[in-house]
Amino acid sequence: MDRLEQAQARLDKALARLEKASSAPAPDAGKEIETLRKRCDTLEARSNQVADRLDTAIGKIRGILEG
Repeated sequence: MDRLEQAQARLDKALARLEKASSAPAPDAGKEIETLRKRCDTLEARSNQVADRLDTAIGKIRGILEG
């Protein structure tokens, strides 16, 4: 077997391992997704709170400047 054939064989084995790994679900995938969703919800809520506070502050500053 020449070097090219050896490299092709290694590549084929690596691709087979990648395909197998990508098709098998992670054992804790559902739990991880739920954790990420909760984190996303928390971050969205914080973002909304910050946006509301900024809107209030901007309104007060505009009032003072126009005052």
